[in-house]
This record gives sequence, C-alpha cells and structure tokens, in this order.
Amino acid sequence: MSSSERSSKRVKLSPSSSLNRDISPPPLRRQSAAVSMVATVTSSTNSPAIVSSLAETANRTETQPLEISDNADLIISSPFKLTHIRNLTINKNIDTITISDILGSPLIREIWSFNFMHDLEWMVSHLDEDVAKSIKIKIIHGNWRKEDASRKALENEREKLVDPDSSNGGYDIELITAYMPDPFGTHHTKMLVLFYHDDTAEIVIHTANMIPWDWSNMTQAQ
Repeated sequence: MSSSERSSKRVKLSPSSSLNRDISPPPLRRQSAAVSMVATVTSSTNSPAIVSSLAETANRTETQPLEISDNADLIISSPFKLTHIRNLTINKNIDTITISDILGSPLIREIWSFNFMHDLEWMVSHLDEDVAKSIKIKIIHGNWRKEDASRKALENEREKLVDPDSSNGGYDIELITAYMPDPFGTHHTKMLVLFYHDDTAEIVIHTANMIPWDWSNMTQAQ
C-alpha cells in the first residue's frame, strides 16, 4: 500500500505518562485516567486534521482497556519543544510552542526573565490581559554600563510601561543588572522563572531572546 493510500495515525501522551510505566512493551491497556490523548491523522497531502478527541478516557479506570488501532503510532509529548514558526505550514508546526503558551496563564503572579535582549512592550502583550498589571516582573539583563545605549533604551521603555498615567502603563516591572565579574563578559542567559498563585514555580530554559523576531520566525527551542 502506497503512502498516499495509507493514513498515519498518531496518539499523543502527556510527558508525565512515561514516569511510572514499563519501557517495553507499551502498556496500552494500563494507561492512567489522567493521561490525555489526542488522535490526529495525516492525509496524503500531509495536512494534519484532528479526527477524534479522546478526552473521555479521563473517566476510564485501569480495568477498562483503552482501544487503540493496531496501526497507530504512539508519540509521547516531549518536555523539550521547538517554537512555533510563523512561515511554516501547520504540519511542520506539530507540538510546537509560542510565547503566549508560556506567559499567558492567568495563574502567574511573578516572572523573572533572564535574557540578553528584551522587548518589554512586546513581552507584556502576551500576558493574560486580566492579570497582566498585577504580575510582578523582574528583568535581569547584562547591560551593566550606565552609558550603554541598550540599557538606556530598556530603562526608557520600562518607564513608559510602569507609568500609571500612560495609556499602556501600570505594569510592575523591575530592571536588575546581572553581576558581571569580567568587564568583557556578556550576559547571554535565556531563562524564565514563573511563580504561580498555587505556590508552584516553573523554570523554562530557552534559546530565544525576548524579542518578536526570535519567537515568531526563527527555529528556537525550550
């Protein structure tokens, strides 16, 4: 049977599903009820279409077998993600992530952003609009020279965003200069620490500067 005649089926498991299961054989009939599964089918034109939602499996017990087609390919969603690329087709952006996916939760109460470059106005535009101005944002940058043009630009942008009288102001943003023991060193750390209202924290190690171009149309990872 040619590839054009055969549809490939994929079932995606959450990354945590691999922590408490045997490596082989795949326990198709022993999946936890907490595992969320999505079935997708790729047509002959390689355009993925969601064909069924398996959310109802959350109500299954371990004694109820999960029926999966014999020709289904099991895919465990990795905690390592590529960023969504604007100019790629949908079938090339499978399981990718956007900056809104990371910063858009309404449960975030504090953000620490370590990076070489920051576009503050663009960054805060991806926060949940209902809570954006209540989130404490700490920007850790490497512009340690006070006369540095990049530092002055960052400070000016921050002043506009924290100004309560500004049309786009009222944000809680603090700039912190990373300690650089070497005068010729640079601060290239790219990391987010997100604190949530349920007293949990998430650490995101990524490769993109906090600027639109890096997150919208360049291959990056986190």
